[in-house]
Amino acid sequence: MRRRRRDSVKGRKKRLSLCRKQAWKCAICGDEMIWIPSGYEGTPEDNHATTEHVGPYANGGSFALTNLVAAHYKCNHDRHARGRSG
Repeated sequence: MRRRRRDSVKGRKKRLSLCRKQAWKCAICGDEMIWIPSGYEGTPEDNHATTEHVGPYANGGSFALTNLVAAHYKCNHDRHARGRSG
């Protein structure tokens, strides 16, 4: 099983900012997200908030807030599994 990377303080602050901006609604499905507690290890729950790149990082997308949205762990994972199409 792959362990998730530990968040940086800067990354957590960006995700919190995105969650607040989006009123804690997932950018993909629109349902409510919950925060991943500090120090959480292992696979996040399906409704935990994650950071998603609008323009893929692999294609030159940046970590700027203008290129990021908050999304459920499951929505983010499923989107990547089907090739970012939705």
